[in-house]
Amino acid sequence: MLKLFNPKNIKRPGSWQKFVESRPHIIELILNLPSNMMECCNKDVIKLLEVIVSPVAPATQKSRKQSECEKRKRSKSQGSARSTSDNFVDKFLDAKRSCSLIAHPQFVRKNLFSESESIRWAMHSLMKTLFADCSDAKKCVLVNFLWTIFNDSIRFGQRAIQYTDLLGFFTIKSNMPPATLKGYGDLVAKTLNSQLTQLSTHSNSLLY
Repeated sequence: MLKLFNPKNIKRPGSWQKFVESRPHIIELILNLPSNMMECCNKDVIKLLEVIVSPVAPATQKSRKQSECEKRKRSKSQGSARSTSDNFVDKFLDAKRSCSLIAHPQFVRKNLFSESESIRWAMHSLMKTLFADCSDAKKCVLVNFLWTIFNDSIRFGQRAIQYTDLLGFFTIKSNMPPATLKGYGDLVAKTLNSQLTQLSTHSNSLLY
């Protein structure tokens, strides 16, 4: 069964994406895998999710022409093309959907702060892919979500490097309202002040 979660076994990512999009419960199943199973295939599971949300590689010239014709036919039949907010990545970041990443914060925490560096970088890569391909509105959703686990990051030390890298980059690149950015800045300042106060009043403060 674990072979199913190996991204190397997916020969046609485009077909796999369409299959999963029509069966969102598969993503929910992946995000809710038991911990004892995840321990042996965490990295592969994360890469599998990245395959699901990644843009399909460019097709050959012949197949590209065919896909363009199909797109024109679909646009005529539908009247208009889908809006960006309807794309698959946006759905994957919709907190109202049980199959979304936002609805499974425990999955993000467990892997983004994992003891394994390779798992943390795999999660880092997945998050970057999501941020690159989602709409501006969902970029803000993703950034807000990452800020909700900011206080958790303090106790992980070096294991929070990937998280901090994502948080800083995403916050800068997203169009967050100034008031929201100020709130996050105040949170960082308050947290740092609290940490420094604890260090200065600790019994071993002279060693620090």
